Amino acid sequence: MKVAEERKADIVLVQEHNLSMVRIRDATNDTATLCRNRKIGIMKHTSGAGYSEMNFGKWALFNCYISQNITSQQFKAYIDEVMQKADRNTNFIIAGDLNAKSTFWISEYTESRGEYIAEWMNSLNLAVQNTENTPTFVRGRQASYIDVTLSSEGMASKVFDWQVSVNESMILHRYIFYIIDVEKHSTKTDWHPVHYIDKRVITNALEILEEGIEDVDQLVTAMRSAQAVAMEHETPEGGRLQSCWWNDQISALWQECYRFKRVLTRARSRQREQGVIMELERRYKETRRTLRRAINEGQKEQWNLLCE
Repeated sequence: MKVAEERKADIVLVQEHNLSMVRIRDATNDTATLCRNRKIGIMKHTSGAGYSEMNFGKWALFNCYISQNITSQQFKAYIDEVMQKADRNTNFIIAGDLNAKSTFWISEYTESRGEYIAEWMNSLNLAVQNTENTPTFVRGRQASYIDVTLSSEGMASKVFDWQVSVNESMILHRYIFYIIDVEKHSTKTDWHPVHYIDKRVITNALEILEEGIEDVDQLVTAMRSAQAVAMEHETPEGGRLQSCWWNDQISALWQECYRFKRVLTRARSRQREQGVIMELERRYKETRRTLRRAINEGQKEQWNLLCE
């Protein structure tokens, strides 16, 4: 804790810890949260398997650890639970060792775990705070970016000076420092919500624009147009940003899919009969396929409107 004292840190998030004097732990003792400043205003805290949540009234902070040794199904169930918990808050930050790789947080490639997190990022309109091209985990010649900081849109501009220390850590994971100030707005001008773009959407766009592409400049213009449509948003009366292809049908399907996902996650956690879980999985996957078809149709319609 010497580094925390030198940095005058108010909150310290630790994963895979061996600390004995800890105030907040998760249910499986994989994470520890040290509150060094009693004036920071934690109103309550809750814990789950591999994560803990600190609620500050206006926002919440999640300290997470995901083992690299769990199955894909277990990983998805964990992410579902954390994201659903986080989404109950208007503003939140999710931080920790996610053991997942994605180009969104500067990894060289995206694996299946990163893909699944990206889907949730797109659904909740989350931002990645990782800004440095510095590995967060180093073991010999192996270096990777698996420690991630995500934030809701409302918290994205309230995180300052995110940085990875290359000098102070005596462990494989490097220390990560950043400032959270809920009363101020960051001066960052290059922030935007991260949106997951399905490869099928790009394929549809190129098929539509294919006849008009004759040289490199036209290809660049077409790709920029594709990005503009994919990233375009409008603000509804409730203030929440939504994609331009979003409609009432997709909204209803998303709610139904989300409901099935919650029921399935609850059934798994309560170890219901395998037959019940299999039926819930079938209904969830069927609803998800219908949702994806509706999204693809909505996105394709927007491409057609763009090209008219």
